[in-house]
Amino acid sequence: MYKTITLNEQSAQSAPDPHASMRRMDTAQFDPHNGRIGEIVRYQDTPRSQTLRGWFYTFHTGSWGGILTKIIYFLSALIGGTLPLTGYYLWLKKKTKYKHRPMKQ
Repeated sequence: MYKTITLNEQSAQSAPDPHASMRRMDTAQFDPHNGRIGEIVRYQDTPRSQTLRGWFYTFHTGSWGGILTKIIYFLSALIGGTLPLTGYYLWLKKKTKYKHRPMKQ
């Protein structure tokens, strides 16, 4: 089984698969001075709240389905961000169109 290990100053995280969710990891705490492992927390033993937080994060960022979902998330955010701007532009354009029309006599 392929494992990815990420190290920082006082902990190491091991993911079961490089393509798995980035929050589904085992964590090992160790002493940085002598390198002894202190506590190992498996993903199955993590609290339910932390597991749900990881699921929400992966769903929010689009990392649960790979590059395809990230592209879909980007396009939907881009469209959602431009709709208010284009709507305001069309409304302003329509408002100024009627303002400059000459009056009939």
